[in-house]
Amino acid sequence: MGTVFADKEVAVTSEADGLIRSVHCDVGDFVKAGQLLFKVDDEIIQATVKLREADYEKAKKDLERYVALLKEGSGTEAQVDAYRLGFKASEAQLTIAKRQLENTRVKAPFSGVVLSRMVNLGSDVNPGSVVITLVDISSLRVKVSISEADVVFLKTGDKVTVTSDIFPDQTYSARIKSIGVKGDDIHSFPVELIISNNRNLKAGMTVVAEFDRRVNRESVVIPRIALLGSSLDAKIFVVENNVAKLRKITTGIESGTSIEILSGVKPGEKIVTSGQVNLTDGDPVTIIKSK
Repeated sequence: MGTVFADKEVAVTSEADGLIRSVHCDVGDFVKAGQLLFKVDDEIIQATVKLREADYEKAKKDLERYVALLKEGSGTEAQVDAYRLGFKASEAQLTIAKRQLENTRVKAPFSGVVLSRMVNLGSDVNPGSVVITLVDISSLRVKVSISEADVVFLKTGDKVTVTSDIFPDQTYSARIKSIGVKGDDIHSFPVELIISNNRNLKAGMTVVAEFDRRVNRESVVIPRIALLGSSLDAKIFVVENNVAKLRKITTGIESGTSIEILSGVKPGEKIVTSGQVNLTDGDPVTIIKSK
C-alpha cells in the first residue's frame, strides 16, 4: 500500500514589485508551459525601457561618430574607448530594464493544474511572493515500503501494477523510479514509483502496488482490512482463548486486497478483520464468523 504524490509541484512566485493588474488563471484551471498567469503593473518599467532605449541609441551613435573621427585622424583612441564603455553600459542597462519588464508577466513554468491561488486583482506583490501553486498531473509518484526480503529482487525500471479501491475496475501501469539504500527500524526500504498518463488518480489517494517480480516462498497472507496503522508500523489483533491480543507484524508484498505477513503471525491463527478499531488489547471477543 502506498500514497500518491504529484510528480512536480511548485510554488510560482512573482519576480516583480507592484500591484496585480490582470489575472488569467483560477484554481482548477489547466495551464500550459509559458502561459500568462498574472500581469503586474508595468507603467514605470515601460517608461524605464523607453528611457534605456534612448540612452542606448545615443551611445551607439556617439560611438559610431568617434570611430569615424578616429579613422579620419580627428579623434583619439582614448575617446573611442570611453564611448565604447558608455555604449556597453547603456546596452547592459537596457537588458536589465527589458528583463524587469518581462518579470511583470508571471508565466507558468510547466504545464499543469492550478492547485491554489494566493493573489487577486489589485493584490500587492513583492519579489518572492507566492502567487499560485502549480501541480503537474501528467505523471504521479507513489511511495511504498518493501521488506528487506523482497527489495533485493527489485530493480529500477521494473514494471508495477497499481490499483485503487476508489476505481476498483481500473489498473494503472507504473515503473520503479528509485529504491532506497537505507532501511528503517523494521527493515523496510522506501521504493518510489512513477505512474504516467494518469487520468483518474489524484495526489493524496491510497493505492496498492503489485510488483511483477514475485518471491517463490511460503508465507502467511491476510486481508489488508485487518491492518491497524500503516504498513511501516503495522499491527493486528489475533484471538487467543476468546481474548483479543494486539500484535506487531512485519508486512511483505501486497496483492489486491491481500497482504503478505513476514513475521508476527503463524499459520492457523485467528485474526480480527472487522470491528478491530473498537478493540483494545485484552478485550474479550466472540467469533461470529470465521473465514
